[in-house]
Amino acid sequence: QAFSTLLVPGLGPKTMAPADCPASIDIDAVPGSGHAPLRPTSPLAKRPRLSGPAAAIASTTAARRAMLEDVRRRLDEVQRCWNVVSGCCGDASAELQAICDELRLLLGTLQPQVGGAGLSEGRSEEFARRGLERIAREKLALLLLQAGDDAGVRELLQADGYLYRLSDDVLLGPRDRVPERPCPGFARCVDGALPEGLLRELQDAFAPGAAFWKETGYLDVDSFFSFEAPLCSHDALPSSPSSPSQPARCAVRARRHPAVAAAMHVAEIARSVAPPELLQPGEDFGYAEWWCHSKPHSAGHLLHFDQADDGHLPILSTVLYLSGAGVGGPTLVTDQTMEDSRLARHGWLCEPRENRLLLFDGRLLHGHAPGRRCRSAPPPPTPAAPEAAASSADAAKRCTLMVALCRKKPAIAPGAGCPMPDAKEAARSGLEWSTACSASLCDEDSLRRNAQAAAARSGGLTSAAIWADVDAAANRARGCDLASSP
Repeated sequence: QAFSTLLVPGLGPKTMAPADCPASIDIDAVPGSGHAPLRPTSPLAKRPRLSGPAAAIASTTAARRAMLEDVRRRLDEVQRCWNVVSGCCGDASAELQAICDELRLLLGTLQPQVGGAGLSEGRSEEFARRGLERIAREKLALLLLQAGDDAGVRELLQADGYLYRLSDDVLLGPRDRVPERPCPGFARCVDGALPEGLLRELQDAFAPGAAFWKETGYLDVDSFFSFEAPLCSHDALPSSPSSPSQPARCAVRARRHPAVAAAMHVAEIARSVAPPELLQPGEDFGYAEWWCHSKPHSAGHLLHFDQADDGHLPILSTVLYLSGAGVGGPTLVTDQTMEDSRLARHGWLCEPRENRLLLFDGRLLHGHAPGRRCRSAPPPPTPAAPEAAASSADAAKRCTLMVALCRKKPAIAPGAGCPMPDAKEAARSGLEWSTACSASLCDEDSLRRNAQAAAARSGGLTSAAIWADVDAAANRARGCDLASSP
């Protein structure tokens, strides 16, 4: 999914899968194949040995599956190399060209063969072959586009039947200054959004090697998960002596995870900058949900809506950038809503920058583009320890904290909007990540002062064309080119 930003989006439900997942297709568990992968404990693993023609067929099938598994492994290695190369500064043309050459070799290997022993025989194998071929094509198309090989990109995307792709403005950055165009919904960015201390707490909690990623299964499980963020504050001193009805409002600062403290600050900033058509006077957010992403510079995230299972959309969606400038691509916000029947016409780009907060109308289609070829941020200091050197590519991770602000708690799928693990659950499950505690003040006065200062630093986004014709002449002949579309 790192490269599905090349595709025309559907109007489907919220999809927040990690974008740097390897190209893992289980040859023995392809949907529709009717069987699960064999395990040593499976009774099917002890089936009788075949002989004669049946053995020859089984041998051919095994060879095809071995070849597909080798391609899958090589695609995983291509992605790992790409992550490392793109995360480094400087000219990496030779390394990126080698990755392109390897992808071309893999596409040649995956071509269906003519005759009875071809790769296209067998439903499971053909399904896997097509999936691996699509992944290799999309990776190669993005690399060629970033290298300026328009003809190569056009050939690859036409072969898969695509009419449109994301524009050069989105994938390479605007070459010319585009006149500012007001967003029909709402989209603003705020620099210096959080207090410095809270920002550092978040960067520690979601550092590449932090316990959060391993303990939540973020890097291994391809499914969305998020946590609820209570928005009420218990840090203020009581206005009158404590009573049994006010047990929580005391001089002792409430314990909360840095992500929850950040969500409270984000909500207060949103109250300061949201237009009245989104948040009317006297109206407030009734529910907040947060999640976090960490992705290599070369990875993107598919265009999507932040839609709950019951169809509800947040009042405001927000993105807080924890990593620095130059790591990863920009966030793209479009003017397309779920009610629209045509592609978005206009978009706005927000470049990553440490402690920058993006806020936008929760009804809008959005995603983030892959980083542009190689990152432009300065390289990290040389690690002293060997184990740190082995994971130096982690320094190029684009890390963001998302907070969705809603009127009320929507109906959500299992795994979404989970309550934060309490101390007992953390001890029982051996969780380390949830025990992080912020020292940031979150009383009403502190939140309001920070929001007022942050709102004074708010600004607009860069306008950009979103879509480009894969082949403008061919689309013109079909009557569907973007230039002549209404």
